[in-house]
Amino acid sequence: MASILICLLPLLLALSNILVGVKPAEISPLTYYCPSTNINNYTEGSKFQSNLNRLLYRSLYNNGGNSIYAKASEGDDPDKVYGVFLCRGDVAPKDCQNCIDVATEQILRECLLKKQAIIWYDQCLVRYSDVPFASMLDGSSVSRILYNTQNVSQPEQFKENLSAMFNNLTTQATLVYPNLKYAANSDEITPFQKLYGMVQCLPDLSATDCRTCLNSARSVIATLLSDARVPSGCRVLFASCNLRYELYPFLSPGGRQLQAPPPSTSGRQINKDEGISGRQINEDKGGNTSKTKLISIIIGVIALLAVVLAGTSFYLVKRRRRIEKEADESSQEIQFLNTVVEALGEDFSNDGFYSENHSKSQEFPVVKLSLIRAATENFSEENKLGEGGFGSVYKGTLANGIAIAIKRLSRSSGQGLKEFKNEVVLIARLQHRNLVRLLGCCLEGNEALLIYEFMPNKSLDFFLFDSRENEILDWRQRLHIIKGIARGILYLHEDSRLRIIHRDLKASNVLLDKDMNPKISDFGMAKMFSGNQREANTNRVVGT
Repeated sequence: MASILICLLPLLLALSNILVGVKPAEISPLTYYCPSTNINNYTEGSKFQSNLNRLLYRSLYNNGGNSIYAKASEGDDPDKVYGVFLCRGDVAPKDCQNCIDVATEQILRECLLKKQAIIWYDQCLVRYSDVPFASMLDGSSVSRILYNTQNVSQPEQFKENLSAMFNNLTTQATLVYPNLKYAANSDEITPFQKLYGMVQCLPDLSATDCRTCLNSARSVIATLLSDARVPSGCRVLFASCNLRYELYPFLSPGGRQLQAPPPSTSGRQINKDEGISGRQINEDKGGNTSKTKLISIIIGVIALLAVVLAGTSFYLVKRRRRIEKEADESSQEIQFLNTVVEALGEDFSNDGFYSENHSKSQEFPVVKLSLIRAATENFSEENKLGEGGFGSVYKGTLANGIAIAIKRLSRSSGQGLKEFKNEVVLIARLQHRNLVRLLGCCLEGNEALLIYEFMPNKSLDFFLFDSRENEILDWRQRLHIIKGIARGILYLHEDSRLRIIHRDLKASNVLLDKDMNPKISDFGMAKMFSGNQREANTNRVVGT
């Protein structure tokens, strides 16, 4: 019930504001632009100034009416002036008009005697110029970027969510609402947090030019997001378009509702803003008007309450399912960790790390995830060595300069989980100069990682099957490699405390150290035999 009341609070505040007639707050410009050179100036009392005043105070209003957008021109060359106003697609008519009133006065003060100017507010923009611009993409450097100082906690996932949202919004603005060139939406990124976004172009732009402008604005954000810190909110203001994202709702709760334009069944052209509001003609007379309005308000409130209750129920059900799923995944992860710990026979504490009384001389440590992320630069693509059925392999460099190789289990691979268990259980107990050495593992959060010694000369197949590298191996080195592999196999089959059949021995699984010594790797497919066992049946074909 408390959740429902919280959800209804904005509605109650909005209704109370309507009833008591709250005066709209004064608004301030976000930013403005006018050329600093005198070559674009007009003189006081000139024909251009009178045309500009008629444009701003008469023509734009007459052409705009109740819509969010209007364009007009006044006078003849060389004193002709062109202008537009554009309100955000969700802004109510009275708020749009209020924003235009303030912007009209402010732009003349801030850009005194300038022939070109543009001013941006949160809810609208006003622009005028001595050259036409409304239907043409402005390729100039007229732009502003504003962003929050607070940063998000999971930047990589946030970037993916943001890219998907803007892709969707750009498609809506150019294809679903081609007459408006506006779209807004919200996406749930966590059970308790949403991402809100909006894009808008001048409606007279073509779909191609609108998409080009929005992509340019997105590239500005992409440059900003390339830093380690990712702002939790940002807006890019261009002369021909603008876009914005936030982690809080910033659209007008009582503003216009965006609706898809209905299919045309006749030759009549849909008015450019019918999809948002259009002009409403009041045909009610006398007392019927008040009664109709009251009924409409009651129906609207009931409908809104029904939507809020349905949305709250949906959210609670979805949240419960998510919690159950996370609990199930957590249970699987704990079971997985216990399996590995039991197989290794080590003394672990409850959180998956060594307890305080564990000896530091152990040869198979558990490594903290933060150290692995630092060593691999957060698993960057530049450090990626390859990818297999297990997952991806990365090169890492520890703080002391030692190079390591990290296998990162892909949680989407059930076979990878089996290989991970197999590798930890088997190779941790094997020690031989011709077997790759497992240095440690990491089981933290959703990550399952194996840490190996790094082999700078890659794998044997790189030398055997590359025509340029093939010449490097002379017969002495080839014989040395063959003997090393044979020694490793003999150890696995006869001399180790476990009898191991590798089952996936191939050139790509033979790694070469800096001295070209071979080391057998990848024990994910290996099978362990008992001491006297000589044969076994298999339920599936594995290996190469």
